[in-house]
Amino acid sequence: MTRTSPISVGVALGTIGLEGDAWLRAAALLATAPIDRLWIWDHLMGRGAPDRSVLEATTLAAAALALTPNLHVGTLVLDVTKRHPALTAKIAATLDAIAPGRFTLGIGAGGDAAEHDALGMPYGEVQERIAALTEQVAVARAMLNGDPSERITL
Repeated sequence: MTRTSPISVGVALGTIGLEGDAWLRAAALLATAPIDRLWIWDHLMGRGAPDRSVLEATTLAAAALALTPNLHVGTLVLDVTKRHPALTAKIAATLDAIAPGRFTLGIGAGGDAAEHDALGMPYGEVQERIAALTEQVAVARAMLNGDPSERITL
């Protein structure tokens, strides 16, 4: 098989157990590597260690994009059960406004029931989370394409 383009390489940088300045230094160092994108985890507490410090993904994305002009950043992945669809879309639009073309919105249906339970957040069955993911994609597309009133209700 002959490739016509190189394979993209992304690197995930965790958010658990790091201080903000250490995370930003690591992101800046990774920006010097031959990577295509830095992916940021989305957790609100340490997995299996709720007392460990955790940095918030979209805030880190904003800081990394502002401080490192050649870095492309994406979320790995924002859990649709943690943020309202309009808020997620507005965050993505704002990140794109400060760093045009350098942010990728990665969203998913969630995968850490224990984190939700510990924080008193509803988690839901797989079908509910997939329905929420489908709605979040529709809302994000509508808002990012300029029509905040368009919304699919499942």
